[in-house]
Amino acid sequence: MLIVRCEIAPRNVGPLAQLCGVRNLLFYAALETYRNSPDIYSGPLYAEGHTEADHDFYRQMGWTAAGDGDSVRYCLDSEGARSVTEAKLAKVAADQIINIDPRYNRSYAVIYAIRSIQKKFTLLKNSLLASLINAELGGRGKVLDIGCNVNAIHKLGLRAGLAAHSPDIEYCGLDIDLAYFDPSLLQFPKLKDWIVDDAGVSVQAASVYDLPAAPANERSMDGIVLADVLEHLTDPRKALEKVHAVLKADGKIFITIPVMYSLDQFKLPRLAGKKGRGHIQFFNEEKITRLLAKTGFTDVRIKGFCYPLSFIFLLYLHEMYVPETSELGERLVSKTDEPGVFCYLERAIETSLSIEDFKAIDESIHRLASGKQHIFESDRLSFALDDIRQDPVILLYLIADVFCFHPDFSARADLQQLRAEIKETIDLHINDFRRADITEFLRKFAELLLDNHFLQTFGGNDVMIVGTKREK
Repeated sequence: MLIVRCEIAPRNVGPLAQLCGVRNLLFYAALETYRNSPDIYSGPLYAEGHTEADHDFYRQMGWTAAGDGDSVRYCLDSEGARSVTEAKLAKVAADQIINIDPRYNRSYAVIYAIRSIQKKFTLLKNSLLASLINAELGGRGKVLDIGCNVNAIHKLGLRAGLAAHSPDIEYCGLDIDLAYFDPSLLQFPKLKDWIVDDAGVSVQAASVYDLPAAPANERSMDGIVLADVLEHLTDPRKALEKVHAVLKADGKIFITIPVMYSLDQFKLPRLAGKKGRGHIQFFNEEKITRLLAKTGFTDVRIKGFCYPLSFIFLLYLHEMYVPETSELGERLVSKTDEPGVFCYLERAIETSLSIEDFKAIDESIHRLASGKQHIFESDRLSFALDDIRQDPVILLYLIADVFCFHPDFSARADLQQLRAEIKETIDLHINDFRRADITEFLRKFAELLLDNHFLQTFGGNDVMIVGTKREK
């Protein structure tokens, strides 16, 4: 039985009112566990109400009440059997709520451990980070992974990747909930072969705003990782100042941020405000370099990565193809069990390419961009710059043509077939994008891609950034 005690406090109303009217972090975590993590809990779900505000909320949400007076138990029936009978949910202090997204709790940790960490993008990111950290720190030193999620205890996580590269690097993890470091995740059948039951790693349940604090005291770290974290923070400048304080002299900061992912680097209000995003900061090169300079970092280097998953986000220019907000367009039943063209393309790319394929395509594009030739002069593409200038939506074929940059493309029938299938899918839907606002954006984006520096940095799905602490 899972019982949720919902204690609504006035100071909680603001930050949580945006989330379906749920005003208590513990309750929200339980509800997310119930709805989104079938491996966690076998219902029904119970809640206890003690105030008039509690009672009003549960009644509005359709819960069944049992009892009367001030203390009432509410029940929400579940459907289907689930494998685990208990969920442990940690409550984050109210003063931290303003700085975190309340979705990031035990429920999220389980979902991430089962699904997200095994995606090719995450595997690629962790592999590149481990190699970069090893190279920058010379294979030794103390590294703090802020917002580490389950990377401290998962066999595919950054900690494991660093250990494979650099056994002399000491890994420390920090995240907002102890659930991210809890070896009891081993109880979930899908995770029993993936979670490392190792108490030896140094971890801390806290936010970046709590630094300096053990294990990251002042001037104690050789390197700090912020992998896809800054875009979730209300005050990234304050976070970077905290990071600066715990780094040793000449310490390194390692950052990844999404840029082509959901077209984050562009000021498109429709996308920035779409339901379920979780991103509240959006960075382009000028903004992130200025922010790092102001917070005491120098020798900043930026490199884009994961180009095969970069250009599919051009589909987000049409609301029909944004999974979070739309009907998702045509359901391609023969291709995938998820609805929508975007989901099909993402799944096709993820399942068809190996991590080495991603790296090979990335390196090929970086080599091209390091020379004088721009991408539209490449004979690997099925179109030229003049074609885009006449019809900007032609740029969408870059989603398919990006595989041509694999050095072995001409010898790889699988890559040729993938390109052909994606091109066929674009053929079916391209007319949806012949709209003035979309064609104008595609025209401007094509001009950006003519700049090889942009292509090498903010043309990737994410960017990887390394900087050095400068004493203030």
